[in-house]
Order: sequence, then C-alpha cells, then structure tokens
Amino acid sequence: MLLFLYLAFSIFMLHSALMSGSRIFAIFAIFLLLVPVCLFVLLLVQRHLTRVDFALEGAELLIVIEKGGILPLSGLKYTVSFTYDQSGEGAVIKNTAASLKGHTEIVLYPELLYTGSGVFELKKCTVSDYAGFFRLPLIPKNRPRSIPVDLLPEEKEALLEPSGDPGRNYMSEYTKTVQQPGDDASETFDVREYRSGDRISRMHWKLTAKREAPMIREFSREDNARFLFVPDFGERTQENFDHIVNNYFNLAASLPEEESAHVLMFEDPEGDLTEIPVEDARELEKAILVLFTAFQRDSYPQMDSGAEKGRFTPHSAEENLEEYHRRFGARRFIREFIVTDEELSVLAERWNEDED
Repeated sequence: MLLFLYLAFSIFMLHSALMSGSRIFAIFAIFLLLVPVCLFVLLLVQRHLTRVDFALEGAELLIVIEKGGILPLSGLKYTVSFTYDQSGEGAVIKNTAASLKGHTEIVLYPELLYTGSGVFELKKCTVSDYAGFFRLPLIPKNRPRSIPVDLLPEEKEALLEPSGDPGRNYMSEYTKTVQQPGDDASETFDVREYRSGDRISRMHWKLTAKREAPMIREFSREDNARFLFVPDFGERTQENFDHIVNNYFNLAASLPEEESAHVLMFEDPEGDLTEIPVEDARELEKAILVLFTAFQRDSYPQMDSGAEKGRFTPHSAEENLEEYHRRFGARRFIREFIVTDEELSVLAERWNEDED
C-alpha cells in the first residue's frame, strides 16, 4: 500500500513536471521513481549476504543472524511456532526487531505449559528495505527451520510410603515373568519342539510321548519388578496427557530405591498393549520418551477432520488391565496401580491408604 501511494505521488509529480515544462522538476520526479528500484536492489544484496540460524540452548531459543556487508539490516520480522506431537496444540510467537548489524542473537524464552514432545519452527523471517516498500524472506517459505524437543516432567514430592519389609524376598512370591524364558523351574514359560543344544533335563516326557516328537519345557525368568503402573488416558488433549505422564513419573520417581523397579503398561493408539520394565531413574526417563513416541498426532487422523477428539486410547485403564490379566494371567505384582489425571497428592494418598 505504501509503495502504491509513493508511486502514485511520483507519477503525479512527473506528469505535473511534463505539463509545466520544468526540467528540474522532471528530473526530481524521475529520481523519485528510481528510489524504489534502488531500494529493492539493495535489499536483494542484503538478503544474499545474510544467514539465519535457529537453535535451542537450554531454555533459550535463539535466532542467530549473521549479516555481511557494511549496511545495517532493516525491518526484521519473524514468526516462531511450537506444536505438540501428541495433540497438535501449540503456540505462536510473533515479533519484530530493530536495525541489525553484523552478528545478532535474538533470544526467546518460550513458556510451554505441558509435558510432551513437539517441534519449534521458524516459519517466517523477513526483512524490508529502509522505506518499508518491499519485504523479502530470509528463509524460503516452503523450507521452515525446525527443532524437535522433549519436555520431560518436573519432579515433585509425592511422599509414597514403603510397601513392606525391603529384606523380604518378593521375587519368588510375586513376580513370575511368563513373557521371557529363564531358569526358574517352578513355573513353565512355554513348551516347544526340541532344538539342537537343548538340555535333556528339560524334556517334557509326557508331551513327547503324546506327540511322538521331542518336546522341551522352557522355564520362566524372575525379575524384581514389584509394581504395575497403568495410565488411564482420557480426553485427547495435551493437558490431560500432561497430567497423566507427570503423575506416573512422580509416583515412580518417589518410590523408595529398593522398591523402584516396576512395569509400565499402556495401550497405544492402535489398541496394542505395551509393557516397559523400569529399573532405575535412567530407565524411567526412557519410559517417558516411549510414551511421547507412542502417542503421536499422526495416529489420530480424525483430529484434522474436525471430528470429536475422543480418548487417547480406545479403552479405559480398567479394560486394559483386564485384557492384560487375560493374556498374562500368570504374572503377579504386589500392586497394580491405575494412574489417573487427579491431583498428585490424591494419588499419593490413595497409594498410602492401600498400604493400610
């Protein structure tokens, strides 16, 4: 609009000069017409000499501008967006910067409300000439810069009470694992055909005689997982996902060290049950990242069609637990705890009440 008004004024000046026959007036009008051309060429040169980088350092989001040449860069505008992978929710940061020279760092401190994974994108970064007539992108519109990021939960004090005498041998009484073969002869994991190298002592003689083929018994393997956590994902919103993941993380992180080993079981968007054994703080963080990966927006095509958001998982935690029992009924835990989106203090109180 500004350029249109300027050109209209310049043409009017040129027309008036030609009508009046004033040579000086005409030269001045032609000069006015050439100014936008010079500014545009200068802007093209500045754009060619400028490089933009996009980086994340700790809590700081950086837009780094390296400008060559002696003239300052004018009229910088940028748009940064963040989108959560789990729900598609996000935020947009728009801003402008003053005249820039040489090396310039624009530091942003994005305030993201929820736990989850997502992507920062530098969607637009443009500069204008000194008069504001033209604006050109420093980054092509169809090639935005992006930075993936994982926003892990913040640890809080859940105040969980111990589940009993740490010296007691819970493994033999509670935690038979029938999903992996091992050396616990008290429980059978599977019966299969004989393979070269199998121990004759593990021969299943009755089944061998019945099938008239050598059959081998595989035993189960014990582990020290004493608890089963089952998240109850409700509405398909980032806020709900945040509550559930934070509650699970803080409950698991506040377990006494001798009782920290547990299993996380959840249903992914496709309806498959996933089981993750967790032994320590490092594996707990890995389990959180698995949740981030399992629940991706691409798994919910109806979100883009405007249909009802529904649930993160097809079934409730109670239904998932029933299905888990049906599949792996031989596996027992000291406790199977459903993690809801209630306040953490409420869940901790329920945990401690169950101990009584």
